[in-house]
Amino acid sequence: MSKWGAVRLAVALLAGVAGARAGAAVSHEGEARAVLRAALSDEHRWVRVHAAEVLLEFGERASVAEAFVREEARHGGEAGYRVGVWRVLAQARPAERAAWHGRVLAVFCDEAAADRLFAAETLAKLGDPLSVDARAALRRWAAKAPPAERVLLNWLEWQGGDAGARGRLVEALGEADAVARLRAAFVLRFTGTKEPAALAALHPAADREVEGAASRAFVVGAAYALGASAERMPVWREILEETARSGPPAEAYEALQALRSGAGRVELEQMRPMLEHAHGDIRVAAAWLMLAVVRREP
Repeated sequence: MSKWGAVRLAVALLAGVAGARAGAAVSHEGEARAVLRAALSDEHRWVRVHAAEVLLEFGERASVAEAFVREEARHGGEAGYRVGVWRVLAQARPAERAAWHGRVLAVFCDEAAADRLFAAETLAKLGDPLSVDARAALRRWAAKAPPAERVLLNWLEWQGGDAGARGRLVEALGEADAVARLRAAFVLRFTGTKEPAALAALHPAADREVEGAASRAFVVGAAYALGASAERMPVWREILEETARSGPPAEAYEALQALRSGAGRVELEQMRPMLEHAHGDIRVAAAWLMLAVVRREP
């Protein structure tokens, strides 16, 4: 074979590899989107909310908006879930965002509302400024809230510019209450903070969590996703992978979200069988991980 013949063969082989990889990426993306669309259509309540928010992240606004207009008509008066519906609509229908945000604010300010804590979390996730009334309600609530509730209020205070709120969130990693710890870890992971004090606290907090604790996947997940210790990353990853495979649904869902931050093609293939998991949230989280990998490594 001539020199140029060899070059042409090499180029053809490389093109074939690239084409195969591109085809695999399309296949993985299609699989993941199909799982999410099925969840949007067939699942109920919070699984549907979670699927909708992933689809929104990956550009499917129209179908999500259409589905959740119907969802609001059916469940707009249902305490708890209504807040999730409004959260989706605030993101899916930008022209109406202020109106949906306003509904969540009204629940937050209503001290008798059973879903007031749902409203606090949704306001923090949306990140829009609070009204004057909501800021006053936040101050009153935070002054008397127990540790597990106070974590979500600290998140809102942090967003509002309270210089000490992030420190209070970090301190909550040491609470005896597992719900306070898991919520604090969730907030730190969700916000993606790289504040040195937060990372320094997450490292020992993750290693204090014991097997079987409901907070373990959340605290270890935050430490892993934020890279709190290069030395401990393999250990934390092993814990998260095992939790994703065999942990309770809420913990497996959180583990998959944490693993998503550093996942590559190997993790994509490892987690692919979870697209057929019995629990809807696990399927949603696995699809989210796959789409994130395809976007990073097209």
